[in-house]
Amino acid sequence: MRTDHELRGSPAPVDSIATRNGYANARALRRAVQRWHGTTPAALRNNSRRTLMTW
Repeated sequence: MRTDHELRGSPAPVDSIATRNGYANARALRRAVQRWHGTTPAALRNNSRRTLMTW
């Protein structure tokens, strides 16, 4: 999923990622991420960065 990949690998603000991926706004993207992953975009990014650092 492109949005998921962007959130994990891009330093771009959530509102920019939301716009590029067709969401009405950052809130809509945050709600979608909460449904998909059970967490916020910020937490998803932090977990992704921690995983990359441990490799």
